[in-house]
Amino acid sequence: NKELFEKELLVKIKSCYGSGVQRIKGRERRPSRCLVGLGASTGGPKALLSVLSGLSEDTCGILMVQHMSRGFTENFAQYLNPKCRMQVKTAAAGEVVCDGTVYLAPENRHLTVAGREGEYVLHLQTNRGGYDFFSSNYRPFESISDCVGRRGLGIIFTRMGAGGGGGLFEMRAMGGSNVGPDPGKNGIYRMP
Repeated sequence: NKELFEKELLVKIKSCYGSGVQRIKGRERRPSRCLVGLGASTGGPKALLSVLSGLSEDTCGILMVQHMSRGFTENFAQYLNPKCRMQVKTAAAGEVVCDGTVYLAPENRHLTVAGREGEYVLHLQTNRGGYDFFSSNYRPFESISDCVGRRGLGIIFTRMGAGGGGGLFEMRAMGGSNVGPDPGKNGIYRMP
């Protein structure tokens, strides 16, 4: 059921926490040691708010992809930010991923991450395939698995078709964990 799924998801995300030192929104944060990738499409905003609003300021960095129509991504980050204890912002190229922050993939960009001297740095690449953030080789799950391995967690909330599945399998192969809803109970046709 939905409540059990949300509780299990919160436990798994919290298990990827960084140092455990409390930080407050707006204060300096430490670079993340673990990363979480979140992916959602139809029905995602409500599910994302439900989970993100339950996370504390010291949660590890989260890379989030929400498939949205043109012009809504920045507004979505601004909508979520005051409702969450973590800072929610649109990702910028070259940013170091820090605890206490959710990085939303900007419009028409693939959000990836790479390791650099004990830190994880965000990269943005033009999405040449339109607005399907999961459609090419530049997926956040695959880049997380490449540089984080077993300290990565990939989560698909809602998605039609096979999008994101390959990246989740790669994360699992590299020792990371992944979570997804029961395909028979999420109400979205063709959810993997």
